Amino acid sequence: MVAGMDAGREAGLVSSGTAQTSECRQYHEVAQAADWGARATRGPRANSIENSGLQVVMAGFAARSERAQSGLTPNYPSIIMSTFGRILASVQLGVQPMKRLGIALAIMICGLSATASLAADDSIKNIQDSGVLRVGMASAPPYQSPNPATGEYEGYNVDMAKGVAAVLGVKLQIVDSSWSTLVPGLLDHKYDVIMANIFATPERALVVTFTQPYFLYGLDVIVKTDGPIKTMDDLKKPGVVFSGLSGGVDATYPAQIYPDSKTNALVSDDPSASVLQVLNGQADAAMVDPSLYLLLRGKNPAVAKGTMRLNTDAEAIRRTALCWAVRPEDQRLVNFLNVFIQSKVSTGESDALQAKWYHTLEAQQ
Repeated sequence: MVAGMDAGREAGLVSSGTAQTSECRQYHEVAQAADWGARATRGPRANSIENSGLQVVMAGFAARSERAQSGLTPNYPSIIMSTFGRILASVQLGVQPMKRLGIALAIMICGLSATASLAADDSIKNIQDSGVLRVGMASAPPYQSPNPATGEYEGYNVDMAKGVAAVLGVKLQIVDSSWSTLVPGLLDHKYDVIMANIFATPERALVVTFTQPYFLYGLDVIVKTDGPIKTMDDLKKPGVVFSGLSGGVDATYPAQIYPDSKTNALVSDDPSASVLQVLNGQADAAMVDPSLYLLLRGKNPAVAKGTMRLNTDAEAIRRTALCWAVRPEDQRLVNFLNVFIQSKVSTGESDALQAKWYHTLEAQQ
């Protein structure tokens, strides 16, 4: 199986994206067919190409190449087949030439598959044809939250979403959601993209595709000022009760980090619900976005007096990437968003927007 394994490794090197990976995995069988052909050439009928298994490989390749006859690459199959024909003509019987053929074939198939997948991805075209970019958000100031006076969403991600819509040449529609329904809503096509301070976790990456990060941060641990939890080590004691919003990392992290703890997973659209449980003695601690806690302290004197941050900056819980998310099949959209984010980060516009909205948050205290 030398040729098959080498072909698989080569194919893996040229296929790192989500769209390519699944296709290349399917074509491992093609690499195995090439390897079978190589072994056949060592037998008594080595003088016959027909008995080497190459016809099986060619047939599979030709069938898959039909997918690339639409979209941006109508002539791609003929180019690939012509290239393969030249490789096939140069193959001499023996293990090493057949090994090279298997590797070259696997690479070409993965390239064709990736091109065909992108050709079938109409995510950007569909948005532009509809004239509207639908963005899913859940309240979490200063990143995105409804203005108390107007009810309209505002914040860092709102400004970024307006920029994305402007580049696409469409209108912006913000779809209000909750943290527990944010990802399901994306998968149900209720919006085109999630633009919120959503943590990129391995579990979520199984069902959505994340953009590159636009910010990195960790959570604060909030406890009652006169409560029993005085140090971070106290959180390791059995029976500590955390509070968090269902569907958010604040509800899943506690059990992962402190196995002997319990968690009240709250179904609520109120981002302050977990902190209020701590304040009211219904929970011992809550993992909270630092900016949200800053806002709550400014708006609610009881929160400012009755609760406190337990951790230092160095002890922030799981510094994690904040990203946007799209459906796995929307590769062109995520590529575009990555370039947009990189542009805003490299020019300093992203930092300026964050400073603007943090200043707005502080001014509200």
